[in-house]
Amino acid sequence: MAVQFQDYYETLGVERGATEEEIKKAFRKMARKFHPDVNPGNPEAEEKFKKINEAYEVLSDKDKRQKYDRFGQNWKTGQEFTPPPGQEQSGQPGFRFTTTGGEYNTDFSEFFQQFFGANSGGARTRPRSPGFNQRGSDIEAELPVSIEEAFHGGAKQFTIRKGDGSTKTYKVKIPEHSFVGKQIRLSNQGEPGVNSAGDLILTLIYAPHAEYDVIGTDIYEEVDIAPWEAVLGSKIPFRTLEGEVRLTIPPGAQSGLKLRLGSRGLFSESGRRGDLYAVLSVRTPDKLSIEERELWEKLAQVSKFDPRE
Repeated sequence: MAVQFQDYYETLGVERGATEEEIKKAFRKMARKFHPDVNPGNPEAEEKFKKINEAYEVLSDKDKRQKYDRFGQNWKTGQEFTPPPGQEQSGQPGFRFTTTGGEYNTDFSEFFQQFFGANSGGARTRPRSPGFNQRGSDIEAELPVSIEEAFHGGAKQFTIRKGDGSTKTYKVKIPEHSFVGKQIRLSNQGEPGVNSAGDLILTLIYAPHAEYDVIGTDIYEEVDIAPWEAVLGSKIPFRTLEGEVRLTIPPGAQSGLKLRLGSRGLFSESGRRGDLYAVLSVRTPDKLSIEERELWEKLAQVSKFDPRE
């Protein structure tokens, strides 16, 4: 049965002309709602979360989005081509790459579309060495992990599905304090050869996150605060990779203010750790009781503050 085409814009609830910021906000809003931690044991929410991540993975990437806008459901092949009925599968044995667990759960069929041929998507093959005692080529692919998985380490499961329908599932260990670009080698899991098989080499990348933005080894998280917390200052709970802390909001804080927590970010290859930034966003209440409205009206009467000066 053919897989139903997913409109990524419709999945995220945005217009086709949406900006990068609009797409990011829509993704975060929906990811918070359907995250497996919020909906334990709910397969419908888990499936929705998977689709949200898949849509964001494409629309947040400029090149992938351009291909998607141009070719629609055929964006991965890069050509407007509809195969005849019964010939959906390529003559070359393709592979389907899926991961499970953590913040990210989606299909990466482009990684293994051509196991025995030209390069495709995120998978790259190295040419075999000549000679009778040939070793099969290595297969290289990117493995998305959440920043929590990279920081804390743990087991990660993924499945390779061949074009003939057969599958093989792997479970790899993500080392603690991993980083973008770290490679994990699975011996003899690459292309078969005359003498021995090549290796499957996985390069770690960070998957899109519902809460964080990652720049290098630094993490940025938007934090909502009330107007009175911004004006008067406050201490609020704030989640880090190592647990909850109390974040100090200085009096007179403005939206966009970045509060730095040094050495609370991600690790680099050298072992140096980045920073964690809390980016403040002042939120106003959209529903007021009669008493609250009276207090706001009184404040408006007595306050000398003019935001336009």
